[in-house]
Amino acid sequence: MNTGVISTRYARAIYEFAEENNCEKSIYKEMHVLSQNFKLFPSLRKVLIDPTIAQNKKIQLLVTACGIKINEVLEKAIEVIVRNGRANYMENIALKYEDLYRRAKGIITVNLTTVEPATEEIKEALLKIIPQEEGNTIEFRTKTDPSIIGGFVLEIDDKRMDASVKNQLNQLKLDLTE
Repeated sequence: MNTGVISTRYARAIYEFAEENNCEKSIYKEMHVLSQNFKLFPSLRKVLIDPTIAQNKKIQLLVTACGIKINEVLEKAIEVIVRNGRANYMENIALKYEDLYRRAKGIITVNLTTVEPATEEIKEALLKIIPQEEGNTIEFRTKTDPSIIGGFVLEIDDKRMDASVKNQLNQLKLDLTE
């Protein structure tokens, strides 16, 4: 079976159950912590696919990777996922859950990369130029990257606007080599 299909089914089931129990927001935050921990600790993936590690240890590891005190609904979901032999899908399940939650709540994720940390004034100015539908909310995720030299890179869903000095220099280089 396809990884995306399995992950989507589990994520949807968790979301629907969380919605019934009015805890979808707390699980969203915990799933975000989990997906970030997969990025920070790549060895987490290796542990989850290792057949020599007991299921109880995998459950304990995933629960810990979700945060300090996680929702009981998510803890039970993790237990079911691991007991069904699907622990290796947990990263994708977390990402799919985040996506489902954002779509259901009308949240648009905006990734902003700048050389120095973005100020609130910059975020407010960008909010004015970002097209949004009534009722949608913008969730800013900012990061710094000195390699862009200056300017910014703005990503909204699958669209990318690269207004960095690095990109402009690369374009100039391409133009000069033609």
